[in-house]
Amino acid sequence: MTWRPHGPRPTRHRLLGGAHTSGRVESTALYGYGTYSFTADLPNGKGLLPAVWAAYLNPWLPEIDAAEIVGSDPGTVYQTFHDTGNAQTQWAVNNPGGWTNSYHTYTFTWWPDHIDFVVDGAFQGTKWYTTPPGIGMHVIVNTAVGGDWPGNPDSTTWATADGARYLKVSAITYTPYYP
Repeated sequence: MTWRPHGPRPTRHRLLGGAHTSGRVESTALYGYGTYSFTADLPNGKGLLPAVWAAYLNPWLPEIDAAEIVGSDPGTVYQTFHDTGNAQTQWAVNNPGGWTNSYHTYTFTWWPDHIDFVVDGAFQGTKWYTTPPGIGMHVIVNTAVGGDWPGNPDSTTWATADGARYLKVSAITYTPYYP
């Protein structure tokens, strides 16, 4: 996969005299039906929203989220399908030990008539549809800072030994399916 930084202007938040910026990379190519698997260590912290996902981007929808974690709630990972009208089907997968700061594998398999969602090899659910998205999607890895869902960061967000939070990806695999 070839990657590019996203967007002309990243999101910035001022906190404690410094600026914190959302980070995102996306594939330059569009990918179609198949299995998408992300092995990632997602960060936690108030105001963070790390995610591994795929979307068309022009226009934005459809979107398939392999994993999104609201940084202040590291015990829940969300897997979501957003159709072209932004109707959403979502699974919330709970882990009392938390999903952050350790590697987990988040997978979706996109078929012509449905999408299967899996976390660490455990099946979570299927979204069936009658009108498939039928277009290729960019593969995206990002950590958003601030916004409606995660809220804004505060002094606790960056309270780590090195003052940073990272989304680390050890593997992204795409296995195409040709109907």
